[in-house]
Amino acid sequence: MRQGEVSLEETVKTTHKISRAVVAWFYTHSSRAVDQIKDLKASAIKRLICTSEDLEALVQAAINLQAYKDREGLRSLLQDNDFHDRLRYLFHTSYWEKDESTARAVETGVFGNALLYVVLSAGSIHDFCSREEGVTLTRRTCHPISSQLASEGKKLIYLASRFKNIRFPRAASQHYVELVVWAKMIGTLVAPSERGNLPMAYRFAFKKELLDDSIKIRCLTAWAIVVSKEWLSLQGQDQESQDAWCIEKARSAVELYRQAENVDLVCQMISDAVATSNSHWESRPLAEKYMKLLSTTTLHENYDPYKRGKILRSWGTLLMSVENMIRDPKLSSDDREKLREQRKTCFAEYRNEDCSFKLDKPELLEAQTSLFDFLDWLKEAFEKDPTTTENLLVLKLLQEHLDTMPSGDQPSWATPETWKGFTHVRSAIASSLTVLESIIKVDGSQPTDEV
Repeated sequence: MRQGEVSLEETVKTTHKISRAVVAWFYTHSSRAVDQIKDLKASAIKRLICTSEDLEALVQAAINLQAYKDREGLRSLLQDNDFHDRLRYLFHTSYWEKDESTARAVETGVFGNALLYVVLSAGSIHDFCSREEGVTLTRRTCHPISSQLASEGKKLIYLASRFKNIRFPRAASQHYVELVVWAKMIGTLVAPSERGNLPMAYRFAFKKELLDDSIKIRCLTAWAIVVSKEWLSLQGQDQESQDAWCIEKARSAVELYRQAENVDLVCQMISDAVATSNSHWESRPLAEKYMKLLSTTTLHENYDPYKRGKILRSWGTLLMSVENMIRDPKLSSDDREKLREQRKTCFAEYRNEDCSFKLDKPELLEAQTSLFDFLDWLKEAFEKDPTTTENLLVLKLLQEHLDTMPSGDQPSWATPETWKGFTHVRSAIASSLTVLESIIKVDGSQPTDEV
């Protein structure tokens, strides 16, 4: 090689180096950051919603909007007056259309759900109103439900009723069902003429298939049970107080939508809901409803034993409720048999829970100690009526439960602290069984039940 000449290898290296520098410059100066891409998506959706007159394109844009997850981007869209007013206009136009065809129902649902999704994800209940009305309502400190907000509430209820029978692919249906359930709940709260449905608000989503499919709907259903009970305590109060309470709950429902996949929150909601089962209140759910709520949650694959244990703290409360109903002399024979089955199911669900026996955390003992209140209540019930066949039936279930609990030496999976606590729980149950058995007086006139 002559002096001054460059070898082929060096030329290749230099070429690669230049190429890398060019590529780096290109990405630095022409590629878009992730935030810029998100902004582009929001801009594209806004442009279509605000300017297009093609119905098919508008429907597709509304669907795409519901797949957009960036909260800041959604908030930016909602704060844009043109976008906000246009989306409300599309929903209202399809709402007033009298055509009841499936195509029109889908159109109403798509635009209504798009508005609902943006508001629930990044706005407030006042964003269902016009921008001017929303600002006025936000500034008010009293009597917050205006005629326009009440009207929007009715539209949300209509959205839920008109859209509920539309069939969507499995992958999309959960999202739409969640929105429909929230629409019905918020609409009932902000439309005064619909408040007669509040005592039964929890029924909006109380279908097993919905509870199975959606953690969010489980959370809302539990929340609605508590809301239904609270609403009954407001009867007799003035309109302004009721309005203020309903607005507060509607705002809570919006916040719940954003947090309802938080497992700790769901556990707390379930626990609060089941706590109402042992109170006497009008429109209280049947015991089987509480059981359904508990079972669909405790058996959920996303919940580890610790999370399920937090929910099962309510087990004793639920058992008290079931037992109290079974012993009601006014109960029909058929209903009593149904409740007996529910009692068996409740014990079986609890025995099958891994959290009862994997005591790697002290908090799990709460699931066992929840039984204490039930045992105290049961002793009073036995003393009140020592001859009823129900005493024998519940004793058998308690004995079966005791037999499944570990005993003897500390197992390898338990810490000394948790095993000591667990042993205390087991001893308490055994002692209670002895006391309960001593109270029973078998009356020969009692019907013979299978025990």
